[in-house]
Amino acid sequence: LLLPSLYEPLPPPPYRYTKASSACSAVVQLYARSSQLDTAATRFERHNTSTPYCHFGCLSLETTHHLFVSCHHFQFLRDEYTHRVCQRTEALLCEAETTCCAQEDCSHGARSSWPTERARLFDDTRHNLRRIAAGLFVDDASVWPQSLSHFYLGSVPAISTLLSVRQFPRLVRKVANLWHEECILLAGRIWGEYKRAGSHRSAMPSHVSPS
Repeated sequence: LLLPSLYEPLPPPPYRYTKASSACSAVVQLYARSSQLDTAATRFERHNTSTPYCHFGCLSLETTHHLFVSCHHFQFLRDEYTHRVCQRTEALLCEAETTCCAQEDCSHGARSSWPTERARLFDDTRHNLRRIAAGLFVDDASVWPQSLSHFYLGSVPAISTLLSVRQFPRLVRKVANLWHEECILLAGRIWGEYKRAGSHRSAMPSHVSPS
């Protein structure tokens, strides 16, 4: 059971839900949230057909969580997106650091005592965001509040509640938006690969492209 209060409360960026030409990523998220994705475990539970185990040779039930987070067949995609998320997060950190330095150079009076403390807070923020970015697509209790990764549901770990990160609200919003978008794009990629690799019937609407 996903407890929304434990995850990032900032609203996701609207583009993928309102203006994107393909709604596949959003639809996969919707079906995953409602336990409607056509996995082997779901088909076995509802129709007692085939086998509930992973089609790619894993000794695990083919659940939604298994496909998106654990299945070895899609590890190359998780690795690709982890690398991309870490790179893009680093770019946002560099941008924020440059902006903060420019602001401090223009400070006067009492604010002249801020740079050391602000630098410490930024170092803490950088460490936390790097750590979380690297663990978005794996089950990691130090990253995910319920121990399991729920990236495929469009959820990201709460970062706006971290003490150091709260000092940089613009950075928080940019990073949260980036992570949400990368999470749902990866979910869409994995599901598309899964449907292409399988010959079984999809329960998703026929007008939804897996690409």
